[in-house]
Amino acid sequence: MRNWLKILAVFLLYLLFLQTESRALSPRETILQLLKYYSPTGYYIVNQYETAPEEVEFQKWKTKFKKSDFMNFVRGDSIEDLLRSINTVVHETAHSYILVKAYQLCKDRKGKSIPGYDAYYIGNETNITVKKTPIFNTTEIIGSIPESLRTFRFKTYISDESDKNIGSKINGVYGLLDEYHAYYHGNKAAFDLYPYYRDKMSESPEKWHNYFYGVNGSLAASMEFEFYILKYLQYAKANYPKIYRDILHNKDFCAAFLTIKKNHAQLAEDYFKVKEELFEMLRQEGYTVSEDEQSYTIEKDHIRVRVTNNLESYFLLQRELEKEEHLIILKELENAL
Repeated sequence: MRNWLKILAVFLLYLLFLQTESRALSPRETILQLLKYYSPTGYYIVNQYETAPEEVEFQKWKTKFKKSDFMNFVRGDSIEDLLRSINTVVHETAHSYILVKAYQLCKDRKGKSIPGYDAYYIGNETNITVKKTPIFNTTEIIGSIPESLRTFRFKTYISDESDKNIGSKINGVYGLLDEYHAYYHGNKAAFDLYPYYRDKMSESPEKWHNYFYGVNGSLAASMEFEFYILKYLQYAKANYPKIYRDILHNKDFCAAFLTIKKNHAQLAEDYFKVKEELFEMLRQEGYTVSEDEQSYTIEKDHIRVRVTNNLESYFLLQRELEKEEHLIILKELENAL
């Protein structure tokens, strides 16, 4: 009897599978499926946020969250539109994730930790929960950043010309760390889609432009936010020594920053390797491929794609970060652990 029940259960599951396969997936389901099969870290961020409870109870009080829908960051419903949106979907969800996950971890600790924390996902289902110490507004460091190093994201995240209530300003170095973390996960998800573009999309130079765009558009952010964080700490050391000491003594902050930095570096290394392999493959197929710090070109049979790659800012700040003044701060963070 038990064997028949098992056979019946398997048969019903098979029918359910066939029904699911035959039904067209919605844009939401498509994005979740793409993340699940191609980007485990991106899926973890989105799924953990989506399935998190909207109410967390502490010892004597409750907190409710009004969770946002990641579809607010999706424009269009074609597969190309959905693929283009994944970087932003994961990035923006990561901003909400760090707060919701911190509250969950606080609950797990039975109230020993309280709000005022962020939880940064560093991979392998591991989070570093960082307590926020006193800060100053990030706009104070404007004068310490030369005009020549004010790259694309400076106006939005640092200058006083844009939204004054943005987290990277009002939350000081912790707001900058939040962005550093979000840009990693968004970029990682875009990078992870390479096998889908390779195996599922019809062959054309345009499809590779779409793939490169998904990563190139925000790759420079890895250098920008490392630079902003180190400049913030350098300014704090000179002008707010107590704030600087508190941040340096915050071992969880140091660990989170250094781990996210390592993750960004590994992602860039992997991306440049994949891109070079892809360029070589295209050359073998008769394409002419070239790239410098401003743009890349893919050309064949009078079909030419030339697109800005945003690498100029990436390499500009990479060279800047090799200077002694920044390495001193980085070393102090490493020694603080």
